[in-house]
Amino acid sequence: MPALSIFTPVYNAEKFLNQCLDSIIGQTFSDFELVLYDDGSRDSSYKICEEYAARDSRIMLFKGENGSAIDMMNQFIQKANGKYIGFVDDDDFLARDYFYDMIHLLEEKEAECVVSSYTLIDSENNILPWYTPSLEEGTVLCGDEAIKRFLTSLDIEGFRWNKIYQKKIFVDNGIQFEKRFPTDILGEFKLLSCIKKAVLSNNRGYFYRQSSTSEVASKTASKQEAFLNAYKLVGEQAIEDGLWKEGDFYKTWRVVNSLFNAYKSKREYSIEEWETIKRNCSLDKWISKSAYEIFRVVSLYPNKRDSRFKFMIKTVIVCFVFRKRRTL
Repeated sequence: MPALSIFTPVYNAEKFLNQCLDSIIGQTFSDFELVLYDDGSRDSSYKICEEYAARDSRIMLFKGENGSAIDMMNQFIQKANGKYIGFVDDDDFLARDYFYDMIHLLEEKEAECVVSSYTLIDSENNILPWYTPSLEEGTVLCGDEAIKRFLTSLDIEGFRWNKIYQKKIFVDNGIQFEKRFPTDILGEFKLLSCIKKAVLSNNRGYFYRQSSTSEVASKTASKQEAFLNAYKLVGEQAIEDGLWKEGDFYKTWRVVNSLFNAYKSKREYSIEEWETIKRNCSLDKWISKSAYEIFRVVSLYPNKRDSRFKFMIKTVIVCFVFRKRRTL
């Protein structure tokens, strides 16, 4: 049985798919199985997958209708042969030693999960100068430290692709990914809530592509509202679980930043989409706090990306643009 089971959903990724698959099959850590699932691609992606599966016995290929990838991912988790489970997106790629380093650290620390940093790239493989976490290599998080770090920092975010889990975490806790967008945030919150021992790696060998055509990057009012709803659900569940300071911080900080980013990129929306966002995504709907209360909550934890002054400016803008009441 392989040590690691990898799942890669594929959809219209012909431009980047060869680079992705070459980086996986060329890993120095070779003890893995790779499940490719074509989610109803309309380009040559499935043909590319067939070619790789024909020449590498570690690859299993499946094809389904568009929109069924999450169902297949949940089946994969249950049927995976590996002790560990990892995920790679179809337009990303890995450094040659990425899996070896991740598995080695996971086993060395006898942890249930390893979380890495990553490198952001554009469609031409250029490195983007955006914030990525600088993690303390080999740092072990015990008890509820991992979920607290998820809720209060950018060190552990709601991505499935920069983590490797022991399969038993999924199975023993009955965890499945939900089909509603955004899938990763809610799923990672559930997983990390069950983790009793995680280890951090500053490995930046996962190259995550920021594509303007990706589901996450595309700008619609419904997706903006979906993100806000996910932040609210996670924050409120954390509060219910007894992490009331951390949950309140997460919901407040994430909502304000999400609304500010919507305002900053409003030119990328159509006029109708922007008007819908202003009408339906008011700050009052997601967090009932004054500007002062927002500052108080956010000041509980240090922020590696925003200074307090910068966040204060964001809050003022968000309160002005997105509050039903136009006064602070």
